[in-house]
Amino acid sequence: MQSFRRKLSLWLFEKTDTILQWNRYVINLVSLAVLLLMIARYGFKHDDDFSAYWILSIRFFYFFYAFNFTFRLALSRNKWSFISIHWLEFLSFLFIVFNGVSYYLFSISQIQKIFNLNLEYHHNLYEFLLLLFLLLLAFVEFIKSLNFINTSKIKPTTLFAGSYILLIMLGTGLLMLPGFNLPYEFLNVYDALFISTSATCITGLSTISIIDYFNFKGQVVILLLFQIGGIGILTFASFFATFIRKGMGIKHQIMMNELFDTDSLSGSLGLLKRILWLMFGIETIGVIMMMFAWSDYPFDSFEQRLFYSIFHTVSAFCNAGFSLFKEGIETHEVHQLYSMQWILIILIFLGSLGFPTLRDIGSLSSLRERVRLPWKKWKTGSRISVYTSLILLAIGTIIYYLLSLQHQQQHPTIIGKITVSVFQSASLRSAGLSNISMSDIALPLALISMFFMFIGGSSSSLAGGIKTSTFMVIVSAIISTIKGRKEAILGRRTISNELIYKAFAVVIFSGNFILILITILAFTEPELSLIHIAFESVSAFTNCGLSMGITEQLSPAGKVILSLAMFAGRVGLLTLAFALSSKDKPNTIHYPKTHIIIG
Repeated sequence: MQSFRRKLSLWLFEKTDTILQWNRYVINLVSLAVLLLMIARYGFKHDDDFSAYWILSIRFFYFFYAFNFTFRLALSRNKWSFISIHWLEFLSFLFIVFNGVSYYLFSISQIQKIFNLNLEYHHNLYEFLLLLFLLLLAFVEFIKSLNFINTSKIKPTTLFAGSYILLIMLGTGLLMLPGFNLPYEFLNVYDALFISTSATCITGLSTISIIDYFNFKGQVVILLLFQIGGIGILTFASFFATFIRKGMGIKHQIMMNELFDTDSLSGSLGLLKRILWLMFGIETIGVIMMMFAWSDYPFDSFEQRLFYSIFHTVSAFCNAGFSLFKEGIETHEVHQLYSMQWILIILIFLGSLGFPTLRDIGSLSSLRERVRLPWKKWKTGSRISVYTSLILLAIGTIIYYLLSLQHQQQHPTIIGKITVSVFQSASLRSAGLSNISMSDIALPLALISMFFMFIGGSSSSLAGGIKTSTFMVIVSAIISTIKGRKEAILGRRTISNELIYKAFAVVIFSGNFILILITILAFTEPELSLIHIAFESVSAFTNCGLSMGITEQLSPAGKVILSLAMFAGRVGLLTLAFALSSKDKPNTIHYPKTHIIIG
């Protein structure tokens, strides 16, 4: 018997890696089954008999996760080290065991006891909490499976673009299901794809009314899509990976370094944490302020008031452009809630500045450092982001105040007119929320609006467009050329030729893409006017979300084309080019210079 144990121990020691690898495949399949179970439960209508079957399924999955953790703990060579690394799973394991023992011995679940649930009245909530916790376990396993990123040969730009495609496809599938909409019927794939892409790429264009078509579950899906899409699914995954494991791999850090433009790989992990805490902190403060800003708006309940506050706060800060009001902020009941609009203005502006800028000007460490060193200035990128955004905000406010007077008749006071103008100017460059009707604005205002949309927000922000830094680099290069300078100067700093080339490449790529987009839509949507097509094209590509009222009239081909435009605008044309291109060999040949007549 002792000899058998030694042989078994030796065999397990030799085969541990293989066993754990196969175990990873099994647990990934089980986690996928958990996701499918939740989709089946909430995406379709069911009779009463279904609840009994899926409760049994939940118990099976709980047993599997508890058994799997025990199995991996038994195979580990250092038990305490395994528990310290997988502490979240260990706590989940203890809760599952404690809840199971409590249920079978005393016929009461600890979830019922903690939330004081009476199953006769809170049966659906109890089921939801059980499944939510189970989904958390599946999410933990999904995060751990991202370890393949560090060993794969896939380029970070390809992974970045692929993560958005994955999220869009998941959102499309969910929004198509009858359980997420009010008519309880399958949504056609074109509308589902369009809305999922618009939410994931934080645009705000919609072919159907969100509030009239989607129920609460569908609205939550849209909220999650533009919350996760705003910061990026890989960013969220990397953030949670730091809690589940000791950290993230080099390739993870390279992606974060490229996304947030950090100075070193060692600082990317800390920056990621600070950025997400900053984002959630701003959104939390925004929700609290919004709760008081609705004034006497007739909500049905406190829960509805809270959800509307969360939805519009996240939509504004993420520059997503979605609203739960059928006509947006110009809806009659809220168009004169100026305090609410000023909160949205602040959220939109902060979201368009960029996370590096917010960290530079608003983090506690930066504020403490400036108190200690008052002479120290913001970084050059932060100054460009803030000053350019403020100048564009002021110019847009003046333009809308002067050119949209006929749309401001419902705002009799000067405060109301200024609020409307500032709100529209702030929203114009990417947010997509509107407090005036864009369908009948004059042609000059439409052209000016497209110019502002094309510029967009700042780099590494939640806004779209070519970005304010790109715009200022090009302006500086043009001024230097006119003045005969050999170098472009911006903020008392010399701009490298590499940055100038990249800025012009972004503008040329974007401009040509929009022209091609307009040309294609002119063929697929012949009944629409050219200015409406052009406005919609610019709005989709720059992820702005404003519309002159033609989105619902688009043909299936037009919806697919604009979906591709929103994706290209969110990911970035240069990123797509890098993702699709092969790595070029370094050029060691230098050719003689030549002179070509320009202009």
